[in-house]
Amino acid sequence: MRLMINIVLCLVAAAVIASGTAAALIVAKELAPRRSPAQQQAKAPSVAPRVQAWLDRKAEEHAYAEKEKAAASADKERKEQALLAEQERSEALRAQLPPPSEPAAMASARNAAENQAARLERARRAKQAAKQEAKRRLQLQQAEAQRAYSYAPERRWSSYPDEFLTRRDRAGL
Repeated sequence: MRLMINIVLCLVAAAVIASGTAAALIVAKELAPRRSPAQQQAKAPSVAPRVQAWLDRKAEEHAYAEKEKAAASADKERKEQALLAEQERSEALRAQLPPPSEPAAMASARNAAENQAARLERARRAKQAAKQEAKRRLQLQQAEAQRAYSYAPERRWSSYPDEFLTRRDRAGL
C-alpha cells in the first residue's frame, strides 16, 4: 500500500515539474524580441553543423601539415649543422693525433703471441673433445656387452616418484 502511494506521489511531482517547464518555455518564447523578415534574410547563409565540423577539421589538418613541414625543415637544418660540426671535430682530432709510435716488430711479436695462445686453446679443446668421444664409445661398448649377456641395469632412480604418476603413466614405464 505504501509503495503505491509513493508511486502516485512521484507521478504527481513529475507532472508538476513538466507543466512548470512547459509554462516557462512558453513565457520565454513570448518575451523574446521578434525580428522583421528583412533582418532574417540579411543574415549570412548558415552551414549545416556537420559541414562546418568537416570544414573545421580540414582547416586543422592544413595547419598541422604546415607545422609539420616547418618542423621537418628545421630538423633537417639542425642535422646538417650537427654533421658539419662533427666533420670539423674529426678533422681537428685527426690533426692532433700523433703518428703511431709502436714499431712494426713489436706489433708482429704481439700477433705471434696471440696466435700461439689461440693454437694452444684449440689444442686443449680438441683434447677435451677426444676424451669425451672416448668416454662415449666406452659407455656404448659396456651397454652392448650388458645386452649380450642379457643383463639390464637397474632403472635409474627418478626424482619424480611413481606414487605421483597416474595409472596410465605407470603402465607406460
